[in-house]
Amino acid sequence: MFLTNSDELQGRFRLGETDILFWSSINLTRCDFTFLVEGVGLDGDALGLTAHLVSDVATVKAMWEEGSRELLSVRQIYVIPPRSLRQKGCSMASLTEIRMREGTEHSPVYEFVTDTGDVFTSDQA
Repeated sequence: MFLTNSDELQGRFRLGETDILFWSSINLTRCDFTFLVEGVGLDGDALGLTAHLVSDVATVKAMWEEGSRELLSVRQIYVIPPRSLRQKGCSMASLTEIRMREGTEHSPVYEFVTDTGDVFTSDQA
């Protein structure tokens, strides 16, 4: 979940059954992990390069593996670590894999592998 102020709303439009909202800023400080998903999709009424911020791991994993209505194809996903890790010097990194830790199916713990070989886990937040 992202925190925003209503006066930061820049616009909205309808895409199928979904309202798309444009915000001039969002607050990521309370999010555990956030993901910047880049790909090809609808940008307004035209097809082109677009990006989405997502705070739900299951949604990001599904977008990567199956695509979504908003993104026809995913080009790259970046992980933005939670505030506690950013304060320790960790920063946004390109992902190469999202995997579920074995034995955690009932209460999933995800591992985020970056292109530099770093591994973040969803229980680090």
